[in-house]
Amino acid sequence: MKKTRASFILLVAMLLVSCASNEIQKEDVAAAVDKRELLNPEQFIEDTKSGIERNVSLGPQVDLTENQLLKARERVRINVDQSQNYINLSNNEKKNFPISINFDNVSIRDGMRMLAEVSGTNIIIGDEVSGSISVQLEEVSWNIALESILKLR
Repeated sequence: MKKTRASFILLVAMLLVSCASNEIQKEDVAAAVDKRELLNPEQFIEDTKSGIERNVSLGPQVDLTENQLLKARERVRINVDQSQNYINLSNNEKKNFPISINFDNVSIRDGMRMLAEVSGTNIIIGDEVSGSISVQLEEVSWNIALESILKLR
């Protein structure tokens, strides 16, 4: 019982001390506001100006002309989609021979492989190319047949 009474008295004393110190702090802040001892922006700028100038002088020295500044600020495009022609078609008549094609629900990948074998050229097929085609062409130049099939998919 004595321990609990002593603990209670100690708790009350701590509570009173903390409230008293809080009141003192509030009074100090109120007095500082009344005396206008808060931060003065002009004085702060003057006080920190020398430190800022010192930091700037320690940094890199950039000596660029006006044209170099404009070029440095110029935006650079990173992601530009450009279509590329992977098939080099020449105007040589013997390479543009006529063919007849009859594909019925054939995978476009298989159709391109067959067209590559017939024409004797290299055809690159990307992973995004998929699906099936049905094509019937009679006596058409193989490069026109290729372009027609590519337009389908």
